[in-house]
Amino acid sequence: MAAWLLVWWALGPPPWSLALTMLHAFLFAFAVLAPMILFLLVLYRGPFRAPGEYLPILYRSSLELVEEGTVWISNTPSKPSAFPFLFEPRAAHWARFRGFLFVNAHLGHAPWHYAGSARVLLELIERFPGPVILVGDFNAIPAAGVVRRLRQVLRDAREDAPASEGPDATFQWNLAPGMTPLRLDHVLYRGFEAERARVLTPRRDGRAPSDHDPLVVDFS
Repeated sequence: MAAWLLVWWALGPPPWSLALTMLHAFLFAFAVLAPMILFLLVLYRGPFRAPGEYLPILYRSSLELVEEGTVWISNTPSKPSAFPFLFEPRAAHWARFRGFLFVNAHLGHAPWHYAGSARVLLELIERFPGPVILVGDFNAIPAAGVVRRLRQVLRDAREDAPASEGPDATFQWNLAPGMTPLRLDHVLYRGFEAERARVLTPRRDGRAPSDHDPLVVDFS
């Protein structure tokens, strides 16, 4: 070791010393910093705090509400929680009316939780046999795993409705230039007939009120 230090002092650092230094820095980041960052991400649950998101279901007084509740998109759907590494809480609010079940869901962005998200929603639907309407921002395009899994049980109103109006996409990035709009919002159902589906595009002074445009479906 002493000889190595004398050579280093006399001749200067060897040409590969920079690469060695970078390798040490990478190993330090991987071994020390990465676990710390991962730990903070696991603790993070988005800007929401219990009880989490507000997923309203507005309905006409002519409908008879029988019961309502909330399930969380997690391994413990009955209490406020989230999947590991989901990073933000997501939930589905449901209301059972006389004759059908209505579910308003907001799913997370993480594709590695598509299967779990679909499982929570399907377990909820299985509790209530009969007509169902499932709506929401799924944060997933039609080809994504969570949508494909749900469509094995439910039908897609946008695909089935004989009359369709407006653009195909619902998420337009607040009209940011250069961004490709995506179809992230869905209306799935069973026990009804979808007659018309339309995406509304309200604008004021060239601005959209939300980064999502509303999807409206008429059923019979």
